[in-house]
Amino acid sequence: DWSSDVCSSDLRERDPASVAEVNVGAGGLRSAGGDVVLRAADAIRLGGAVESGAGALTLISGAAIEQLACRIASAGVRSESVGDTTLAAAGNAIGRFAAVSGGDVSLVNGVALTLGASDVTGDLDIENTQAVGVADRVVAGGRVRLVSAAGGIDGAGGRIEAGGLNVEAATGIGGGTALETQVATLSVDNTTSGDVRVVNAGDVVLAGRFRNQARGGALTLTVDDGAIDTGDAGVSS
Repeated sequence: DWSSDVCSSDLRERDPASVAEVNVGAGGLRSAGGDVVLRAADAIRLGGAVESGAGALTLISGAAIEQLACRIASAGVRSESVGDTTLAAAGNAIGRFAAVSGGDVSLVNGVALTLGASDVTGDLDIENTQAVGVADRVVAGGRVRLVSAAGGIDGAGGRIEAGGLNVEAATGIGGGTALETQVATLSVDNTTSGDVRVVNAGDVVLAGRFRNQARGGALTLTVDDGAIDTGDAGVSS
């Protein structure tokens, strides 16, 4: 396994074709604030903590990216993979995330998260503890699942484009800025407080649940140039 401590400077592999795999061992990889870039022609496996502080972490793989253990702590993470990207270890503290992938992408995170420009061939699964802001265009060929277990999910200027979207939050969905979407099927569940406001481009079918359990909270779905099919969804507010 390869592990390193990085202090005050960027770590960059200038010839990724010369590195078959990158394995971060139990000793982890830490930067005092510089950007960290890991590139590999094959897989990237993170078996130890990776911490870049105020710096950004970029992961570029010709195969899959997999977090095996420990946490990632970074102001921002960008992943690029031909295969799947799985960053699902407990304790992740990532402030901003963006992904480009030829497979599926999954992220588990524990702090407020901004979701940046992303393009995923398969499914995109974001399971976050705190608030999530969709700040850019997020595209998935499959389904997007976006969860904020203890916070809200806000539009923040971005849009989600996917075959289907499942959104779950505690303190509102599109409460500050409406969540803009372009999806064929939609499921929404808000549990504790706040309003739900979603604006979809084109026809949409409600699948599963479309509800706001917050007392007095609004539940609004606006469709531009299309129709709403309630399907078998339970709609409640």
